[in-house]
Amino acid sequence: MKMKLASIVVLSAAALFSGCAIQPNKALVYSNASSAGMATNAKGLKTGVSGTCKNLLGFIATGDCSIKNAAKNGKIKTISTVDYKETNILSFISTRQTVVTGN
Repeated sequence: MKMKLASIVVLSAAALFSGCAIQPNKALVYSNASSAGMATNAKGLKTGVSGTCKNLLGFIATGDCSIKNAAKNGKIKTISTVDYKETNILSFISTRQTVVTGN
């Protein structure tokens, strides 16, 4: 019985601390980082930024941080690069924006 309880506690803790707010540049307490998405050989003169996606405790997620939204906001028809700006606080609150360049 003790082994079963210990397993439940460990699995619950792992699920809590690895929720849907996980990001590639995640730190234990706080992170504010950018990461690369994709790139092509085309040179981009315009920049578009998507709206902000927000995630609270891995239970509530809102926003439109899509590549399509970022391209639309920058009036971009041909995408050159895609990057991401991410913020994470204790894996409880996270935000993400998509940044695209192109013409």
